[in-house]
Amino acid sequence: MVETNISHYAAMSNIENASLPRESSPYAEGGREIDVRALGRHLWRRRFRIIIPTIVVGLLAAVAVNFIAPYYSSEARVLIESGQTVFNRPASDSLGQGSDVVNPEAILSQVQVISSRDLAREVIQELKLDQLPEFAQKPGRLIRVLNWLGINVGPSVQTQEERVLAAFQKNLHAYHVDLSRVIVIEFTSTNAELAARIANAVADAYLRLQQVSRAAATRQSTQWLSNEIASLRPRVAEAEAKVEAFRSQANLYVGAGGVTLSAQQLGELTTQLTTARAQKGDAESRAAAIRSMLRSGGSIESTDMLNSGLIRALVERRILLQAALAEQSATLLPRHPRIRELRAQLADLEQQIRREAEAVVRSFENDARIAGVRAEQIANQLDQLKKQASVAGEQDVQLRALEREARAQRELLESYLGRYRDAASREDPASVQPDARIISRAAPALEPTFPKKVPIILIVTLGTFLLIASLSVGSAIFGAPAPTGPSTPSPVPGPADNGRPQHLPWIGGRSSDDNLGDKAMANGSSAPESTLADLTRLIQLREAEARLVVVTGMEGDDGASRCALALARSLAASGRRSALVCLDTDAAALHQLTPDPRAPGLTDLLFGVATFSEAIHRETGSRCHVIPPGRGGSNPDGLASADRLILILSALAQTYDHVVVAAQPLGHVEGAERIAALKPTVILVTPPGGAATDAVETFDGLARRGFSDIAMVTFAESTETTAAEAA
Repeated sequence: MVETNISHYAAMSNIENASLPRESSPYAEGGREIDVRALGRHLWRRRFRIIIPTIVVGLLAAVAVNFIAPYYSSEARVLIESGQTVFNRPASDSLGQGSDVVNPEAILSQVQVISSRDLAREVIQELKLDQLPEFAQKPGRLIRVLNWLGINVGPSVQTQEERVLAAFQKNLHAYHVDLSRVIVIEFTSTNAELAARIANAVADAYLRLQQVSRAAATRQSTQWLSNEIASLRPRVAEAEAKVEAFRSQANLYVGAGGVTLSAQQLGELTTQLTTARAQKGDAESRAAAIRSMLRSGGSIESTDMLNSGLIRALVERRILLQAALAEQSATLLPRHPRIRELRAQLADLEQQIRREAEAVVRSFENDARIAGVRAEQIANQLDQLKKQASVAGEQDVQLRALEREARAQRELLESYLGRYRDAASREDPASVQPDARIISRAAPALEPTFPKKVPIILIVTLGTFLLIASLSVGSAIFGAPAPTGPSTPSPVPGPADNGRPQHLPWIGGRSSDDNLGDKAMANGSSAPESTLADLTRLIQLREAEARLVVVTGMEGDDGASRCALALARSLAASGRRSALVCLDTDAAALHQLTPDPRAPGLTDLLFGVATFSEAIHRETGSRCHVIPPGRGGSNPDGLASADRLILILSALAQTYDHVVVAAQPLGHVEGAERIAALKPTVILVTPPGGAATDAVETFDGLARRGFSDIAMVTFAESTETTAAEAA
């Protein structure tokens, strides 16, 4: 146990003013702040200069939208899919896939077909759109004058048909709906009924175009298949005649499945030979494996051994004897008669197990010999049959070649015949189903598409209001002089020093740096300063030795959690990457660090229900990262002994410059030794006015648990209030 004395505790520091670092505003750094109330008063004084132009612009927008000719849009929707069923599907499409599987490129190609000039001409002729003034408008005088001067080549040089096509395609919009097979056909016109009629006519013309194009392709295929079938019939008959003539001449008989008898026998003997050799190899390998275990003298663990009922019984009895031996060895000496008896029984069981294993090995070796004899017999029979089959091999090769040729010719003829019959029944366009169907026909629009009067008036009015108000605010901000004077004091002033020591000393029987206090004093701690700053400087001086900092306290005191929070914030404000781990789940100050009190935290990370990215949060108001207590509601003493805690702390220590652990009193917690094995820097927080004997007892408890580098500070009530307000 580490020896301590009262003089160690006389040097304890008192944290009474833990003011937290805050990030300053850019306006404060520049010495200029914006007075929101003054801006509001400035805008109120100029309210008439803002409201009157806004109303005027709104009235002008309302008058303008009423003079614009309204346009109406109607849309029809077409679904790209196969219209074929099991009754009218082509015979070549036996799987029922066909054109129903359409990729995005094919759908976009159909959009271009709908927008094509040929389809537009058909719709124009069908509805006689060239007779309507909307499509047959002649170019105005301005366009004719510009064309005459050579400035612009406009519609004046176009024919009547080209002008109608240009007006039609300008108002026609076809597009593909994302993540679907739907194509929208939209047409815009000054007449709502005409827009709906044209959209429906385009959809109908598109379906007819698909039927006509597919029927034309089918007629071409039918003519080609007819010519191929006529030339293929005599070749098939000739090839089949050659096969039958050669078979009768060579006297080659065929068994079941179209295979010669000699080939069937060779196949069966080959299969039997392979099986016999496999059985022999398997038995030899099993016997060799078990015999190797016996020679090594170790435990025999094999599936074949465990399948034996006697060996299983012997193994189970050995386990019982080993358990009894372990139990008796805890209380009896090795030379006790009971210990010797148990060891003798274990040795006898080992001998019985080995004898049974040798019997199993002999059984496998016998099986291997029997399988080897069988393999030799089958190999002899196979050699004899090969000699017999080699005589007729050449003729059999010629026969198979003739059969392959005849079979290929026959299959090709049958395939052409099936396709021809199927294509002949689909030459009529009425019998062809298009790869699309109309799912929504266009209807006359009730409201114009353009202009949207109310939105236009509101947008213009609101935009004018915001523009004038922004200009007024900008003139107030950039035209006013910058305020001068002293900077604003810190919003969290601390109380006066109550005779605190200049430096927080480092005490403990096995500190890795006994002169650390002198180092801190040499770096500017000669005058009385905030103890939190001294403690932060102490951690920074230790560098890698203080990557893991454990802040703990005494029973019934919540000052340790607040001290840990203040230290983590101070380290983050100094530019160090710091993380706060809330190991004490009962501390009230650690449950308000994240906006969501039910956010994942340490308990979720320990139980494997959350990842590091889910459990680590950015604390509001500082650059410190926080792992809150979590949603498990576990006992903090149980968390200290969790298996995953050491892995989590080690991983965090490799990522951050300093990891501050807000822990419960660890002097009497089981599993604290595992945390001590990480060699952390320990900060023992004691309440003000506490008994020195209690502090000594807590210090000794930490030393007994294996903690070596221990610093002791006193956390005052005023500091607790400041830390709570900062949180």
